Amino acid sequence: MNTPSVSKDEFAVNGNSGQQTLGFSLLKKHESFPKKSLGSSRAFTLIELLTVIALICILGALLSAGLRVAREKARQITCMNNLRQIGIATLSYANDCQGIMHAAYDTATNVKWHAALYNKGYLPSPKTGDRTILQCPSLAPGWSDGASYGMIWPRRLSSGIWHNLYDVSQNYTWGNDKIKQSPSVYPLYVDSIITPSNKQWYRVMIYNVSDSLSGATHLRHQGMANVWFCDGHVGALDEKELSALGFEYCEH
Repeated sequence: MNTPSVSKDEFAVNGNSGQQTLGFSLLKKHESFPKKSLGSSRAFTLIELLTVIALICILGALLSAGLRVAREKARQITCMNNLRQIGIATLSYANDCQGIMHAAYDTATNVKWHAALYNKGYLPSPKTGDRTILQCPSLAPGWSDGASYGMIWPRRLSSGIWHNLYDVSQNYTWGNDKIKQSPSVYPLYVDSIITPSNKQWYRVMIYNVSDSLSGATHLRHQGMANVWFCDGHVGALDEKELSALGFEYCEH
């Protein structure tokens, strides 16, 4: 490779040989590079900003809907646990009374089914205004007499649905309700509601309700009602499944 020759005079003029010349040359090259500002950045356009906001709103709506479903599912599970505890108390009562269940409402003593259980110590006595296991968490809290889960209300007819559910005799009384059907398909307690107050009610009519004192089955758990059966299990049933058991009327 040919290298340019430098005369002694040129070397002397440059002083410290090629160091200053080389350093000056590198500096010139460095200054020719494009300069970047550390604080500069491209701003969002209005369309990009609106797009981001719209995506955040959509994600928020999806998350909110998912949380509502999860909360309702948790309330439904709590409701089923409530019914299970009530059912255990009912079976204990029946075992201590030679298989005879308490009445939904005893007209002689003016005692509703839940009072029959907590008066005899099978359930803790509720206090006015408190939330108790007698109430579904999907409805407004606050205990008041009668605002409990609904017990199936017997209908004494010579023919009809209750003829298949109860062992009815001519000397029928509220205190002699005995299980006749298989316990696994015999519903006793159900999510109930009474209108127009929209509160739970201690009794449920499963045929078409016409009077204001009759509670109805309430499909409040995403179109389903929780039902306790006499074998001890709790099921979440939709309107079609309830109809197959003889429930003719349900509130949504």
